[in-house]
Amino acid sequence: MLDTPSFSSLPPGTHPVVMEMGYEMNCGPEWPTILDKNFTEYKFEIPYIRAKNNPQKILNYKSVIYVDDKLESFGSREVYGLNASYATMNMSTSSYVIKFDQFTFQALFQVDGPWGNMTTYPYFKVYQEIMNMSWFGDPKLSSCAEHHYDYDNIRIRPSNMTLSAQRGILSTFFPNISMSTPGVQAELGTTELYVKFTMSTPHSCD
Repeated sequence: MLDTPSFSSLPPGTHPVVMEMGYEMNCGPEWPTILDKNFTEYKFEIPYIRAKNNPQKILNYKSVIYVDDKLESFGSREVYGLNASYATMNMSTSSYVIKFDQFTFQALFQVDGPWGNMTTYPYFKVYQEIMNMSWFGDPKLSSCAEHHYDYDNIRIRPSNMTLSAQRGILSTFFPNISMSTPGVQAELGTTELYVKFTMSTPHSCD
């Protein structure tokens, strides 16, 4: 069941989604660290989901994952129950392209401000709230995990984004889309960030 976030910029009857486009370095569970790897990863997330057996607990649904590493996509499915697929991915300082089957996703970025932190860009707190949520990948399972971020040393920079995605690459519920977003000077704006984190092993969502 969806929870209702109180964002002033969110039109009535709508619900936010989050897209993470990035490069993960030394990424893996807190133990064993031998599983840590570097890879390009895309996440399509639906936050503010009430846990089935604990409606007071709010979760983040990582509904679609793409990675450019076949072993990582397999491990994400088997260990965390994520809907992870291997795709051809190309990331640069100004673009992010995914090709999966016959579908293409492309995002173009333009820097729109200097590097700062959460004090510099207070609207980032919306994303901090989502980043702090326990997350799950398979609604039929009761398995969750968390990321633990080093917010004290996070680096944030606003970026304007233009995005296009063909139907089928994000979700069967999403048609072909083309959209633009402002930087994180606005609520729900786009941000570039560098942050260190650790990731928990799977556990019960309850």
